[in-house]
Amino acid sequence: MSDTVPAEQSDSYSLDPHGRYFSAQEQTGASGDCGMHSIRNLLCSDDVSADDLHSSATRVAKITGDDFENHENLGAWWSADTIIFELSKRGFDVDYNHDSNFDFDDDSILGYIIHIPHKSHFVSVRRSTVKEGFVEIVDSMTGIETMRQRRLTLNAKNNQWNIISVKRKSRLSKSYELRV
Repeated sequence: MSDTVPAEQSDSYSLDPHGRYFSAQEQTGASGDCGMHSIRNLLCSDDVSADDLHSSATRVAKITGDDFENHENLGAWWSADTIIFELSKRGFDVDYNHDSNFDFDDDSILGYIIHIPHKSHFVSVRRSTVKEGFVEIVDSMTGIETMRQRRLTLNAKNNQWNIISVKRKSRLSKSYELRV
């Protein structure tokens, strides 16, 4: 008798043998949907679509006066501003984390979206549900890696990651709303 638990699956996500949510990206090399999958993996929900991000990219380009292609390219490859706008319009408190520290002691922190500039790639970081005091880097291309928070912080500093903190919805928090 085997100790492995089969993964549960749907069209847009699966649960690994430990019951952890995972939204995978196409492995064709032509897919730039990592921004969408990083949000899905952080929220553990397939409620975010490419259409949602397209609308956010359109709005960000209009607000900033920027070229649309700076916020969405080839129907994917979304900018960090687009990712932030999408999370903000869903009511999350979102901010750039400039010091590369991860504060999982703050209960309002849901997790982090990491932009890895040299790879043009987004991943998410959330609390581990498997090991107490550990975190999970969820990469839509490679899977879920559980690690100590200290190692994550060192990786962020050494690799100059752009870190976006995402706090849970709060009745008292003001949503990041941009108007033209």
